[in-house]
Amino acid sequence: MTFRPLLIISFILLTRTISVAEEVPALLRVSSNEQPDTLGYNIVQQLSSVTYDLILNDKVKLWDSPSKDIQITASSLQEIERSSSTSFKNQEVIFIYEKWTLTKKDVQTKTIGITFSNKDSRGQEVAYGYVDFSELSPYLNKTEMAMNANGKYGETVGYYLESKKFAFNLVQFNYKVVQSVSESQSVIHSFKGRRKFSSPASAMGDEEAKLIVYRVDTKPTDDTLYTSNSARLIGMVEDYLTKNKEEFYNLGGDKLQNFVSEKQKLYVTAIEVTEMWKKSDGQIHYEPRAVQFFVNDSALNKLTISELTLMDIEQEGQKFVLMLLDKKFNYLITQINSQIIPLRDSYTYQKALQTYKWSQITEYVKYY
Repeated sequence: MTFRPLLIISFILLTRTISVAEEVPALLRVSSNEQPDTLGYNIVQQLSSVTYDLILNDKVKLWDSPSKDIQITASSLQEIERSSSTSFKNQEVIFIYEKWTLTKKDVQTKTIGITFSNKDSRGQEVAYGYVDFSELSPYLNKTEMAMNANGKYGETVGYYLESKKFAFNLVQFNYKVVQSVSESQSVIHSFKGRRKFSSPASAMGDEEAKLIVYRVDTKPTDDTLYTSNSARLIGMVEDYLTKNKEEFYNLGGDKLQNFVSEKQKLYVTAIEVTEMWKKSDGQIHYEPRAVQFFVNDSALNKLTISELTLMDIEQEGQKFVLMLLDKKFNYLITQINSQIIPLRDSYTYQKALQTYKWSQITEYVKYY
């Protein structure tokens, strides 16, 4: 890819004038189509979606350019979309203005702003405008990054932007134009050497982590122990709620439209569990976060794991919470991170989580 037919300047000469701790302006081109699927997220799509909603709700200002001469209102932006038959949320490329500082141990980056644009059906550029990052940053640092099954759960959009965990190319650096992908790679390598980009502390630490939602599966299988334990889990909850009607009503049982009489038999028709799965040294560790019981096909209020533990559901010496941790029962995964899993693929995703690289879960399922 060639960026623009301007004079090629050797970056090696440029970097000789850059000293440690000097801020160097950098303009990043970030393409939606160039983001690797193994990341589990697409930062262009996320930034475009979050920023658009903030503009429409008057949380951040959209300007005509980085000079911020004219503000573009939400209604004006929508008119630009309508007249060009384009969508702000479906951009292919965004441009990120930054300043990079070389230190002895890493490269520190500071985002200044983002330019948003698109192309219409004729290939003509449609300029939406520029957003100052100082306005955008507080929201990005609170917005969780949407992840497919490949990604690490629990980080914000701001975290991934600051740590440079996405694919990009430079189009300008130190006030000079960078003309191609190969030159961009050379520029980056020459500037940072073996240094890494600085990164904020991870909310999840160094472990791989995924949010998993599953339902206990009571369909008979060849494994009689797992089938029996699945039925036991359902029976334990059914027995507990039948004997503790006040708990049942506190969980919203009194509001169930299809449970109208105390004499009516109570059936637990599903148990849905939300867990955090963490992987370190090849071992998976399970952390239950919430459980929801379904009675006569209607959902009761969701329970946190601390609330569930206090209920102390058990049968014949077996505790409900400990059985969840043991995983010796049948279950169907319905969601991994932000990705909804079709029931027909549940087993394959489960097998991928147990046997394959966690950054390539979707690839395993695709070729299984």
